[in-house]
Amino acid sequence: MTTQKQSGNWVAIVMMIMLFGMIAFVTNLAAPMGVVLKNVFGVSSAKGMLGNMANFIAYAVMGIPSGMLLQKLGYKKTALIAIAVGFVGVFIQFLSGHAGSTSALGIYLLGAFVAGFSMCLLNAVVNPMLNTLGIFQAKSKGKSDIDAQNKGTYHAYGAGHAVIEPRDQRVHVGCHHLG
Repeated sequence: MTTQKQSGNWVAIVMMIMLFGMIAFVTNLAAPMGVVLKNVFGVSSAKGMLGNMANFIAYAVMGIPSGMLLQKLGYKKTALIAIAVGFVGVFIQFLSGHAGSTSALGIYLLGAFVAGFSMCLLNAVVNPMLNTLGIFQAKSKGKSDIDAQNKGTYHAYGAGHAVIEPRDQRVHVGCHHLG
């Protein structure tokens, strides 16, 4: 019985670390997308970085409703809703790359705001679940949630560059170039 419970905990812990990676990916997608908006559509640097602000405004708007949703539906259903909302938000950001130059920024900001809902929901699920599972007492034995977030950060830069920017107008973002 104890072995089965420990095995189930590790599966849940791995899932939580994967969700941390998704949080990091969506959080860090705003910066390269802002650079692409600046280079392709000619928006100012300040306007390009409004995506970060939209992400975190969504945290302020969704913080309490996230906790209420978690209490009502539980961890699994809330996590599934958060993942679905995250895909919708990133897809909306993707659509901004195919919009006209006058509407691209607005579509991008809407996508960043929706993706911010996802991040808030995922944080509401992951942080208390990891405490419940005891991950913070056992971090020295395996990969930490910080490792998962760092990998999500790295991949977000490349994906942001590849998703929104039209193929014929590729630019360098940091040291990564996807052609």
